[in-house]
Order: sequence, then structure tokens, then C-alpha cells
Amino acid sequence: MEKKIFIAGKELPEGNELASGFASHKRRVAVTRAYSKDSDDDASVSVNGGIVQFPWHRNSALSTRAMTLGVFNEFTNLDEVVIVFDEQYFSIKFGGETNSSDSLKILEESIASYQYLVQELLGRLSKAGEKARAKNPVKIVFLHKMNYSQCDSVLDFRGIERNFSSPLVSAASAAFGAFAENTAATIAESELFHPLLISCSKDNDYINRDGSLAGWICDYMNALDNLKNPLAAKDKISWIKAGSKKPGGGFRLFGKE
Repeated sequence: MEKKIFIAGKELPEGNELASGFASHKRRVAVTRAYSKDSDDDASVSVNGGIVQFPWHRNSALSTRAMTLGVFNEFTNLDEVVIVFDEQYFSIKFGGETNSSDSLKILEESIASYQYLVQELLGRLSKAGEKARAKNPVKIVFLHKMNYSQCDSVLDFRGIERNFSSPLVSAASAAFGAFAENTAATIAESELFHPLLISCSKDNDYINRDGSLAGWICDYMNALDNLKNPLAAKDKISWIKAGSKKPGGGFRLFGKE
């Protein structure tokens, strides 16, 4: 049976490989795309290759609420949610911006926007779950793809040209990690949700293979559905390295990379 999944955080077109990877694993996909102030409003929806696209105006809490409502109008309910923080994506997007106005923009787009979105999603999923409980809890996946920092440039890669994150982007990345694991802790014992924390460091084989990463995540979530006994709450708030063995399939690697 086809599952319904919403992916947010790596907007199309940059997120196309990730979205297509989920779509190829029996998922009906909704995904965020880059917002254009010239052609989009909060209700704009488009479909390409069976993937439903919703513009996300990250700087606006009201826009985030309208987009979330649009997702539920289209899909009614969701089986899975993947919230993506791709540090390299932000590093390229914001470059070396460091002045005060840039700081506010990065704060809104890479920290506050995720908090707006997750609060809206959990609220709507809670209401939907009370009315029509799914067979399995809704998977709430926080995918944290990391990048090298300025500290790494001094300690490990001195004199080597790499795309290092600015201090502002590195701070946003750390904030996402803290927000993800503490949000997971608040829902770890819920019957409606199953949080899943996935880390992917720059040295991970999946870091530049979003399609394959999506396939691994799908296999992992499928394995969770097939467990005879649910995971303990402490396991639900442990970071899992991308590429680890599936639950029920032997030893799994916990701990952030």
C-alpha cells in the first residue's frame, strides 16, 4: 500500500533527488519547493512527475501555517514526515554572509522556520490521529546532513580548499540538532508518533547520494513497522547514522557522527 510522505527543508529544485528517491519506494510524495515572491502565493500547489510541490516562504509563520494546511487538504493525513537540515545546502545558499541583516535572515530561514513548521505539523497530525488512528504511528524523521565547520578548517583541513560553513550556518546546524532531539523527546512515548533522528556527516557514504539515502530511510521506516515490539523511548531519541543496519536486523549504530 502506498504511504503518504511530506518532505520539508531541502526545497526543489535542489531537493529533487531526495524527493524522487522517496517516490520510487512506494511513497506518494509532497515536498517543499523554493518560494518565489513574483509567482507564488501561500496557496500555490503544483504537481510534477506525481510529486506534489508546495512553496514554502520560510520567513513567515503565517505562510508556514497556510502551506501545512494545503498539505493536509491534499493528502488528508500523513504516514511519514521528513524534516531535512542540509548544512551544505545552507552553506552554499548563504555563502559568507555575516552582517546583522544576514544574521536575521539566516535565523529566520534555518532555525525559526523549522520550529514554525514542526509545531504546525504535530498539531495537525495530533488532531488527525485522534479522528482516524493509523495502523502504525506517524514517523517524524529529522534528517541532519552536516558540513565541515570553520573549526574543521583550522584543526583538520588547514590550507585545503573546501566549502566550510560560516559561523552563522554552523550555529543554525547545531540549533537544528538540539531542536530535533528535544522535540523527539516530547513525542517519544506518544502512541501517535514515532520520532527518528538520522545523522549524516560529511564522511558518510550517503552525504552526496540523496536518492540512495531516501531509499535507506524508507527501508528503515518499513522495518520499524514490522517490529513485533516497539522501540523504547530512549532508542527513539538516539541519533542513528545513515546507513546503519535496520531495526530487528542485528547491531545498530547509535550516536551522532
